Amino acid sequence: MHAQRPVAGFTVGGINPQCAPAIFSLQDNSTGATSIFYRLGDGRNTPPISPGQLSGALYNNPGTYTITQIATNAFGSDSTQRTVTVSPSPLPEFSVDNAAQCFPLRATFTDLSDPLGTPITGWFWDFGDGNTSTERNPQHVYTINNVFRVTLIVTNAVGCTGTLNKDNFITVTPGVRAGFFNSFASSCKPPSVIDFFNTSTGPGTITYTWRFGDGTPSLVGNNPSHVYNAAGTYNVTLIASSSDGCTDSVTNQVEIPDVNISSSINAPDTGCVNQPILFTNVSSPAADSSGWNFGDGTENTGASVTKRYAAPGTYSVKLTNLFGGCLDSVVRRIVILDTPAVSFNSADTVNCRAPHTVRFTSNAPGALTYQWDFGDGSPVSTQANPQKDYTSTG
Repeated sequence: MHAQRPVAGFTVGGINPQCAPAIFSLQDNSTGATSIFYRLGDGRNTPPISPGQLSGALYNNPGTYTITQIATNAFGSDSTQRTVTVSPSPLPEFSVDNAAQCFPLRATFTDLSDPLGTPITGWFWDFGDGNTSTERNPQHVYTINNVFRVTLIVTNAVGCTGTLNKDNFITVTPGVRAGFFNSFASSCKPPSVIDFFNTSTGPGTITYTWRFGDGTPSLVGNNPSHVYNAAGTYNVTLIASSSDGCTDSVTNQVEIPDVNISSSINAPDTGCVNQPILFTNVSSPAADSSGWNFGDGTENTGASVTKRYAAPGTYSVKLTNLFGGCLDSVVRRIVILDTPAVSFNSADTVNCRAPHTVRFTSNAPGALTYQWDFGDGSPVSTQANPQKDYTSTG
């Protein structure tokens, strides 16, 4: 029998290159060996193992390593080599320009990661409030108060990643939330007035700055009114700033129309106390809705309304119409007269026989028309002071 030395042989398992820390499997394929071991190329050797067994090599540091297998038997030894590469994982780091404030907190994050020799090609940010970004230096607005953990994952050109979590990194305290609504345009042709109603909330003392979108100077105030002198659509911005250093803004649009609208009232010029008076909206075009102010502290709505005045006087009746997004109004005066006092007398109220002539004298100051009913079925009279011939007793 001819004695032979062993023939070394092995394969490296796992992705090559790998990211640190990396582990490679070493599968022995030698022949004729009674014992094998590996030199890992970084000064370490594996313990001797029996032929055919699987071994492994763990590398914590990046670099290129030559793995040498030494196969031995009673007649000698043999060796073979394989090369593996361990790529560096990037070292993530970041900063932020604003880590503590009341909401809304606007933060700009800056990537400070070390690529460790291999360019970083990807970034993934988790801001801790359910929002993420893949920008390198993102901006983010926190709109709720809480304490947030921020995570950055960076990936280099060979796919190696590094992860950094910073707990309790962003602190957001309760802050300002800007809001407002506005009235309809006060008229359907410029100039038109818009009333603004502030609904902002937040702690501390809040100041409000309004930008009306028409080039006029900003106004500081709570619930302003503004006159627009030209038709158009305007972006109105409210900026709310608190004494705690918080600021928020909101922008809404207002529309100033320029349309042909005519508001008009059909009603008598005069009426009497407690008399039902019909007021009819005869505006053109027909209004979407109408409101009436009768000048005596009472109001009503509708296209046609009936009103009774309890006291004499001159009243200014105002009709306000809503046409789409604008208001139009008209004022008409009505004179309410006191109910006339009615009485009459006659010196000829008794006679012993018919026919009998009676002369009546009215006592109704300010009366304009008259109607007499003489009680005997005869035709009425419209004279102020009529004379009546009674032809039968009664």
